[in-house]
Amino acid sequence: LPDGEVDSKQKAFVAKYLIDLNATQAAIRQVTVKTARSQGQRLLTNVDIKTYIDEQLEKFIMKRLLMLKKS
Repeated sequence: LPDGEVDSKQKAFVAKYLIDLNATQAAIRQVTVKTARSQGQRLLTNVDIKTYIDEQLEKFIMKRLLMLKKS
């Protein structure tokens, strides 16, 4: 993949990570329990994945702020 891009499996990991911000639990949801901890930590050290996580968190926060302003 070109720099700055994440694949579909990495996007799936990020979606699962955003549930509770726990890399191990996100990896468990995606792979076997046996490799989840190392897999989760490895994925979090990937710069492209970290950037994608930050982008998704920013979108989530902005949506929540808009919801709060409307209520």
